[in-house]
Amino acid sequence: MAIKKPWEPPIGFLVQKKFGYPNGLGDTWLGISHLGHEDPYAGIYQRNHKNGHQICTRSRFYQQWKPRTPNQIAAAQKFAAGMAEWKNLTDEEKKQYNERAKKYRIEGVNLFMREYMLSN
Repeated sequence: MAIKKPWEPPIGFLVQKKFGYPNGLGDTWLGISHLGHEDPYAGIYQRNHKNGHQICTRSRFYQQWKPRTPNQIAAAQKFAAGMAEWKNLTDEEKKQYNERAKKYRIEGVNLFMREYMLSN
């Protein structure tokens, strides 16, 4: 949790996604080094909606683990194949998926990918 000092300006609740630089031992981005950079507001901000209320959360920066496991590689290849299939659909077929997806309040591509991932 970020601690705000009284003389610092407040951070808005509309901040989303990544904010600031990753803290920790150090990080180098395009020739700029931030070693020991300390920012209590830095992190990944999310705004989630649950039961009609808005919940704002902040989490620390994280690094993805590499190398991936064989199951993760297989899932990524399956997802890439599904996206290629979506791109090969005609406009009329995409329109049908968009219409069916309205009742779930999602986009047609998300409905298509759900069905593709569950079927293959």
